[in-house]
Amino acid sequence: RDEGYRELRAVFKAPSEDHYFVAVDQGQVEARVIEMAARDQRYGVYLWDRHDIHGEWAERIANAYPARIGGRKFIKDKDTMKKFRTDIKNQWTFPLFFGANLWSVSEYLTIPVDTLEPLVEQFWDEYKGVREWQARLKQFYRENGYVECLTGRRRRAPIQPTELINSPIQGTASDITVDAWTRLSGAVMETGLFQFQARLEIHDELVFAVPKKTFDRDVQLIADYLLECKHFPFINVPLCIEVSRGPNWHEQESVMTLFSDDFGKIDRKECGF
Repeated sequence: RDEGYRELRAVFKAPSEDHYFVAVDQGQVEARVIEMAARDQRYGVYLWDRHDIHGEWAERIANAYPARIGGRKFIKDKDTMKKFRTDIKNQWTFPLFFGANLWSVSEYLTIPVDTLEPLVEQFWDEYKGVREWQARLKQFYRENGYVECLTGRRRRAPIQPTELINSPIQGTASDITVDAWTRLSGAVMETGLFQFQARLEIHDELVFAVPKKTFDRDVQLIADYLLECKHFPFINVPLCIEVSRGPNWHEQESVMTLFSDDFGKIDRKECGF
């Protein structure tokens, strides 16, 4: 999405002025798959409640080391904290969930180890279930020589330590996206409406060409497929999609964010939350 790639992304266009190029991103799907694998009660509640974990930790770390954001006066500055939240997401929360250690996140954030050490301890005290799952996964690999997606797909040795955690999470996230893509292709065969066939697939994003006049109806059907949970028994938190539209793949405006529980696709009590 960087400006340097604008010309490349703009090449992918809607087929006519009567269509939108619609990008549907499965929001934070890997973060949700971590909960599906780890079954961490606190983390699961946070996902159900739409709690901003990255924002919470941005505030904690900024208060512990205000020099990282330019001084304590910037803790209340929305633009500064929004940018720092992105850093926390990419250099703290997800790296820890994917197996990074104290020294790694210290280097990523350029914050001293001594400052971050008690915060890392707090993090794992709060997310014990994720930590225990990481340990189980490593032990399983040592004993069996492979790791496995929640769908049963396997990756065999040799595997680097961080890939041990990455592979089953990213692999499961991919399976969720590809499964929805396949079911939408089936909808094309049933309805004869080719707007339900994804034109592009990039990681956890599917891109469609949708007629403007039927946009609302068509997005509801696409959402119905992408937010489905019951076909995978391991899904225990709502899936999410972020919908954007525009004349091409570069000029996109955000339209809506939708969750499985808003569509009655998953029941909180049945999932233990």
